[in-house]
Amino acid sequence: MGAASEAAATRPEAQAPAKAKKEEDEKQQPPPEQASDWAGGEGDLIDYHTLNWWQGGIVLIAETVSLGILALPSVLATVGLAPGVALILVMSALSTYSGMVIAEFRAAYPFVQNFGDALEVIGKSIGMGPLFQEVFGWAQVTFQVFVMASHLLTWTICLNTLTDSSTCTIVWAVVGLGVFAVLNFPRTLKHTAWMSMASCVSITVAVLVTIGDVAYERPIGSKSIEIAREIPLTSAILAVTNIAVSFSSHSCFFSVIGEFKKPEDFPKALALLQVADTTLYLVAAIVIYVCVGPDVPSPALSAAASRDVRKAI
Repeated sequence: MGAASEAAATRPEAQAPAKAKKEEDEKQQPPPEQASDWAGGEGDLIDYHTLNWWQGGIVLIAETVSLGILALPSVLATVGLAPGVALILVMSALSTYSGMVIAEFRAAYPFVQNFGDALEVIGKSIGMGPLFQEVFGWAQVTFQVFVMASHLLTWTICLNTLTDSSTCTIVWAVVGLGVFAVLNFPRTLKHTAWMSMASCVSITVAVLVTIGDVAYERPIGSKSIEIAREIPLTSAILAVTNIAVSFSSHSCFFSVIGEFKKPEDFPKALALLQVADTTLYLVAAIVIYVCVGPDVPSPALSAAASRDVRKAI
């Protein structure tokens, strides 16, 4: 009887339920992270897990505090001082919350490296994973292309101001494209972190010099300011989107988390980012608007009265 029972247990039809259950469990497991590309283990060509939390925070600050800050004083001039400050604080809170959601999502699905991968996971529940991956993956690429274009525009303005030459702006744009391409040769964000430090210092110094110049040339109280204003809906939407753009570095969060030595340290980097950018945004927006008044230009660096100061920044 014992031998017969053992023989029955080893028959294929007896093993079928267990095999089916095992296959079902395997299907429910998320795809494994691609060790050859991301784990940085033995035999890998590039070790991508190189960022400490503070280096990641510097990269995020450089990605966030770039061009958006230059429009904030004009936003306050559009909506008024109180609504403008309130909108900056609300956007900061939303940015912090959404950043934590992205970190939790990445922890649950460690193979996700961009928004295309993330939307593939979400779309699987309705059978549209591959479609979502393509659509939102290309959407992220398109967004980054336009962000890069805005930096090229800033580069051309900088060169035109410094040289006072008649060289075509397109020539400066091509030169900038070459410079930026060379700076993007490093394959890991650890190298980018050092360039990000220079970026953070440069934009911070430029903003502080502008603040000092407008405060000296146009003392507080010499210009009229408005606590709140009634404006058309289109102007209000434009003001809100300008503030949203200043917090719009989330498109790179998945990639940055993917290069952390310890992805669980990302909340520290996020906290560093949010404290730094919110503080700088509020100080720059309030002081420049209060000193310059309702005619504050965008970008705000143009508010500097002296041409020599504008060249310096």
